[in-house]
Amino acid sequence: MGATMNLTIDGITPGLAGSLFQSPGTGVATPYLGCNIYVTQLNVAALFLTDANGDASVPVNVPNNPALCGAQLVVQGAVWSGTGSVLGMDVTNALELQVGTAPPSGGTFPNDWIHGSANCNTNTDPPIQVHQYAPRTWILRQNACLNYEAPFMYLMIGDTKAMLIDSGATSSASLFPIQATVQGLLDTYEAANNLPDLDLVVAHSHSHGDHRQGDGQFVGQPNTTVVGASLGSVQSFFGFSSWPTQQVTYDLGGRVLEILAVPGHHSTHIAFYDAETGALFTGDTLYPGFLFIPSLNSYKQSIARLTAFAQTRTITDILGGHIEMQATAGVWYPYGTVYQPNERVLQLTAAHLFELNMSIQAITGSTTQIHNDFIINVF
Repeated sequence: MGATMNLTIDGITPGLAGSLFQSPGTGVATPYLGCNIYVTQLNVAALFLTDANGDASVPVNVPNNPALCGAQLVVQGAVWSGTGSVLGMDVTNALELQVGTAPPSGGTFPNDWIHGSANCNTNTDPPIQVHQYAPRTWILRQNACLNYEAPFMYLMIGDTKAMLIDSGATSSASLFPIQATVQGLLDTYEAANNLPDLDLVVAHSHSHGDHRQGDGQFVGQPNTTVVGASLGSVQSFFGFSSWPTQQVTYDLGGRVLEILAVPGHHSTHIAFYDAETGALFTGDTLYPGFLFIPSLNSYKQSIARLTAFAQTRTITDILGGHIEMQATAGVWYPYGTVYQPNERVLQLTAAHLFELNMSIQAITGSTTQIHNDFIINVF
């Protein structure tokens, strides 16, 4: 796609001849024309000759890149046609080019999630709602009329592998075809992008039954690995050698997930951060609903680590395992509800995590604490 940008040179003398050059830049990109430019390689070489006022406008050609948009440029070097260096020259109206990946921009959400029915015998919603959150990320929600937990599942695709986080609350493939649904998404993506069959990893936010009942549908399927439910299986598969303080990564091929151990709700609980979208997948550790905490000290430590992590990352959305809050702040649906016509949106923000951390660190025993968008329940 390529572009030409202008540098304005304020020279010290008319008729000053020289050239500007830059190797790939570093540092923080500054918005230019409302967006940023990210390039994989940049070598600027621009000849100039200052005019009668000691100024020059220099066109700079920027190489093709799909993410090309615009930013500020820092000129890192200057050499002149004469001998030695010339001091006192300023570069104004400059552009900065940053090497790297564009910052995460999050994704989209449907206007409504399927939310059960007052009479499930007349429910006509599909067993699984599928929404494409981002180009390589899907959110799936189970119909509450199949199971009141109505859990969310997340599919992320890389260059060589895909990962499904959680497999739902129903085992029957005829009632809840989670494997066929996921495989259909993979087949469509592979065909559209001329890719061979991708390996699929079925992982879990944690090992409670409503997050892994669909595992059996994936067992024995080609190119598919189901991560075991035990703590040892989780630690071994992802490479945790120092649980729960260690942070590990898992590479889907050009898409590296960062994984943190966050026990407290369950001993096997982990959270996933995806730098491509900026989404932090928190399972039942944080979601708009009842935060059931049987192990307070473990949970406190987990939330403190997760908060510290979030402070060093761009968090676009926090995506959990359920919705149990109503759209009205501080109001919830009774546990076990199968019809939630006025439920809150799924996504939370980093501010919710910080709010949770401040509250949980002050709690010393069993309590129920109602917040606008979640309920802390320590028992």
